[in-house]
Amino acid sequence: MKTIISNIVVGLLSTVLAFFLFTQYYQPLPVVPQAEEIPAQLVKHEEDKPILNAKPQYKSILSLPDFREVSKKATECVVNITVYSATGYRVASGSGVIISSDGYIVTNNHVVEDGSRLEVALSDKRQLEAEVLGTDPSTDLALIRVKARGLQTVEFGNSDLVDIGEWVLAVGNPFNLTSTVTAGIVSAKARNIRILESNYSIESFIQTDAVVNPGNSGGALVNT
Repeated sequence: MKTIISNIVVGLLSTVLAFFLFTQYYQPLPVVPQAEEIPAQLVKHEEDKPILNAKPQYKSILSLPDFREVSKKATECVVNITVYSATGYRVASGSGVIISSDGYIVTNNHVVEDGSRLEVALSDKRQLEAEVLGTDPSTDLALIRVKARGLQTVEFGNSDLVDIGEWVLAVGNPFNLTSTVTAGIVSAKARNIRILESNYSIESFIQTDAVVNPGNSGGALVNT
């Protein structure tokens, strides 16, 4: 009986002690008010606004050559040749290159071979009569001359030193359109395509992808 009473007393004391400790040290957790639910909204940043009249910046890897200066010089040295028959009809037209300041001009033989009278138009619009001094059908070359002084002349280069892939300009008068310049590259060298109908012809052409048409014959192929 004493044991039971002792256990009850110990239990009461333990309960009182536990209650005392609970009241002294227990701190209730703060109550956080529940946040009001707000629907999600898209936020538009300033950098999202479209930029008007913006020019993209490109950095070129390869710069294209400037042909303006060489075109100006070349067109001053290239002439337009009109060929007339004995009866006064125009039978052919082509181009020629001034090689001396006193009027010597080189062209193709097939441009002048069927003509009786030649008329040369210079880049400054002067019209001059020309005479044939000599021809070489085996190389399709002809030399003509006009009576003039102080003409602009072309500077000759060495075709053996031309590189395949090098920029070139074709300067002439295709379809009688004076002072026409087209650009391309050297596609091949020393071409023999048997275009000259002769058993003794000599061919060693420079092939180019620059645009040439009837009337370009006798004109210049200029490297830059």
